[in-house]
Order: sequence, then C-alpha cells, then structure tokens
Amino acid sequence: MLLEIAKEIHNKNRKPQELGTKVFEGVDTNLCTLYVPKGTLSEYLNDSYWKGLFANIVEEE
Repeated sequence: MLLEIAKEIHNKNRKPQELGTKVFEGVDTNLCTLYVPKGTLSEYLNDSYWKGLFANIVEEE
C-alpha cells in the first residue's frame, strides 16, 4: 500500500481552534505547510495549540 504524504493543509478558520491530539498523527509537520486566512498568522503563531506545531505557516487569501 502506497501512503500519500500531506504537503499542505488549508485551515479556513479565522480563529485558531484546538483539534485534539491525534488530528495530525502521521503528518510530518516539518515538511507540510499549514495555510491560514490572511491576517491571522500572528494568532496562529501565538496560540498555545498551534505554536510550534508546523514548521511552515503561510497566510492565504
């Protein structure tokens, strides 16, 4: 069985939400980019759940 590795995740929530402990199990968060809504990057970078979870977080329209 061939496993597909997630390269990007798009989170459309303007407010960072807590998703639980196993949501990103199996996702290499050092290689996968998290996309968040424009204007919310600092909120995600400072949120206790998201802080340090992904190596790459990018804002998108």
